[in-house]
Amino acid sequence: MSAPSGPRSRRGRTLLWVGSAIAVVAIAQGGYQAADWLSSSTTVSSQSLDAVPTVELTADGDVTVTVGSSDSIEVERRARTGFQDVSYEAVESDGTLAVEHSCPRWWSNGVCQADLVVQVPAGTEVVVRTGSGAVRVEGVEGDLHVDSGDGDVLVAGAGGRVEAQTSSGRVEVDGAGTGVVARSGDGDVTVRDAGGTVEARTSSGRVVVDGVRGDATAESGDGDVEAREVTGSASATTSSGAVRVGGVRGDVVATSGDGEVVVRGTGTAVALEISTGDGRSTVDAPTDPSASRTVTIRSSSGDVSYLGAE
Repeated sequence: MSAPSGPRSRRGRTLLWVGSAIAVVAIAQGGYQAADWLSSSTTVSSQSLDAVPTVELTADGDVTVTVGSSDSIEVERRARTGFQDVSYEAVESDGTLAVEHSCPRWWSNGVCQADLVVQVPAGTEVVVRTGSGAVRVEGVEGDLHVDSGDGDVLVAGAGGRVEAQTSSGRVEVDGAGTGVVARSGDGDVTVRDAGGTVEARTSSGRVVVDGVRGDATAESGDGDVEAREVTGSASATTSSGAVRVGGVRGDVVATSGDGEVVVRGTGTAVALEISTGDGRSTVDAPTDPSASRTVTIRSSSGDVSYLGAE
């Protein structure tokens, strides 16, 4: 006479059934994704549109913007897809052309990339948004705003104000006319040859500002920081890493929570405040407590130095 099946036996059958169902779904999903990848292809199409003061570009992929030789806006869209199609629209309203090239919002595991390659007249204001993709903008003379969820942002030869940020990736701005705000959640940030006020910040990575015709702020949560050739004041700070500053004509604040701090002067005397919690302190450049320019150098743990110009 067999023993009656108890709660443990029923629980075991239930767990076996659930596990089998999960395995079947996983296998089916994997097979579907493989078929989606094998069936994927790339398509390219283009459109010419009338010039407007502002262009807003939204894509689920890489975005490239350059300046064209004509007065029109040239849009090339490149899509790599499998079973699902991308969507595209270009709508003009009140002087703003909104171009969107996107993947289905529910299609997160399949093959889908929707890139944009755009040429605009030189004075156009440009806004770029991408959920995942690299952004490259070159030669745009109007103001520029770039926001990437996951990808590098590279800007060169901008004539107006630049705001560029990414949640994950590096940000590089090489040339801007009237100010820069550059941020990364996880990646290096570099700003060179910029007019106006510059802010360069990252939560994790190296920050460099070089050649700023105005005030500059360079800040890292975890990484080295450099500020060079700044005509205004400069603030260079990091929670962990080395700080190096040189060629700053205005006031200087250079601090590290854990790392060496070196500031090189310009040859004129400054009112100096220098301290370290654990390290050596070196002063080898002119100082004067009554000077109008101030230099503050601090490290919680690391050597601190105020040296002569290079």
